[in-house]
Amino acid sequence: GTSSGLRRQLLSSTAVALAALTLAGSGNAQAVEGSLEPLGTLNTVDYSSTGNAVSNNGTVVGFSYIDTTDWHAFYWTAASGMVDMGTLTGTGKSVALGLSADGNVIVGWSTVQGGALRAFRWTQPGGMVELGTLWSDSTAFSAATDTSGDGSVVAGYSSIDANTYHAFRWTQSGGMVDIGTIGNIAGNSVTSAISEDGMAITGYSDVAGGQSHAYYWTQSGGMVDLGTIGNFAGKSYGLGISGDGTTVVGYSQLAGSLDHAFRWTQGDGLVDLGSINNGGGKSYAYATNETGSVIVGRGYINGNQGRGFRWTAATGMVDLNTLLTDAGVDMTGIRVITANGISQSGEFITGNVLVANSIVDQAYLIRYVDAAVAGITSAGSVQG
Repeated sequence: GTSSGLRRQLLSSTAVALAALTLAGSGNAQAVEGSLEPLGTLNTVDYSSTGNAVSNNGTVVGFSYIDTTDWHAFYWTAASGMVDMGTLTGTGKSVALGLSADGNVIVGWSTVQGGALRAFRWTQPGGMVELGTLWSDSTAFSAATDTSGDGSVVAGYSSIDANTYHAFRWTQSGGMVDIGTIGNIAGNSVTSAISEDGMAITGYSDVAGGQSHAYYWTQSGGMVDLGTIGNFAGKSYGLGISGDGTTVVGYSQLAGSLDHAFRWTQGDGLVDLGSINNGGGKSYAYATNETGSVIVGRGYINGNQGRGFRWTAATGMVDLNTLLTDAGVDMTGIRVITANGISQSGEFITGNVLVANSIVDQAYLIRYVDAAVAGITSAGSVQG
């Protein structure tokens, strides 16, 4: 359900350079437009909230603490504000992790009686519906991590016995189907994200030697091991997939206990995305847009200070705080500490922000448009 306009190529690097030099509101057709809106919490400023995913119409889903011990899934729209989605049984905890392109289907997990986690799929008319488990025991857990563009296919993971969990792909007609592990090894696997058509999945799976590796799954190809950056003998994690199913993003261990974000395609393999401003810090890629051309995540500067980043081929990995400041957004007392989700259009980003005089972080909605997403954004939603 996404327009072919989403597939247009990046504009020329000249246009990108022009865009970088042109601030919002200058009247140039390639002006960079930026805005940031903190979304608050379900309780008071003393409790934090997190944005996990965002749709093309700017609907954000995530979770927010409601008291000192419990947190609930939320959805946020400009019209409704932050709405508590509750839980499967009325008590306990819940988290929303993914949503359809139009924001009308939301998936995640909720606790049930006895405390076990269960995957849910939520719609406005039907509310939160449990999707079951791969193992028919009352202690079994499951979680839904993402859904296809139309909300009909859900990816997640579930217990298969008391000690093991496997990635699954769920449909209304077929239910929950175990998609196994890399090389069918006896071990665990997790899904992180699914393509818009529901036909490609990424996540991570145990491999021989006690490591976990990122994978790329399709019905025909099964679970393909994506390896690690430089074939280092460490772990890698697939965390996001492009809407068109061509690009996986995540992170991989390097020597010296350093983690770096990666971008994988069939043609290029696992490519190291480096660090914010090439500063040598850790980096983690969490999500990407329809074509894999814009990637967001978290990077570290000055040792341990987390910053949300945005990557394009033209700009490399740039601190979102810098991008927003340069686009004319007043960032006084504000720090974007992670970017967890990006819309298929590339226009909207969500994650966590710290605002002045607050001790806890909260979810946000960023709108950021430059040459990399020009022409694929929603008409008439220009903000300065």
